[in-house]
Amino acid sequence: ALITLMHNMQYYGHKLGLSIDAGNSELQDLYAHELEEVIEALSEIEEYDGIEIPPLIEKTLNRILRSLEGAIEAGDADTIDAAYDGLLQGCNACHQGAKKPYIVIQRNRDNPYPQRFAP
Repeated sequence: ALITLMHNMQYYGHKLGLSIDAGNSELQDLYAHELEEVIEALSEIEEYDGIEIPPLIEKTLNRILRSLEGAIEAGDADTIDAAYDGLLQGCNACHQGAKKPYIVIQRNRDNPYPQRFAP
């Protein structure tokens, strides 16, 4: 189940990044909400491979996601962009804490989806 949630996090996270790049606030809000749902589901996994998941998520992702959601609500593009980069850093911090430093998330501005992200 953890790997499926990680896939969903990458999926929604990438679409969120493309929405940010396109300046589409409605999509930003949608995908930020979906990310929040995935992170909540991750927090319900007590442990994986000897790592306690809830405290790790609390330490690395929850505050950052709240900041990103606040930036989206405020609508300041530069703050949203910086908060999104912070979210990706939080993902990598979580992987470090989970003793999986070889999983590195980076921003990808390519659109592989048959979807327009512009408003």
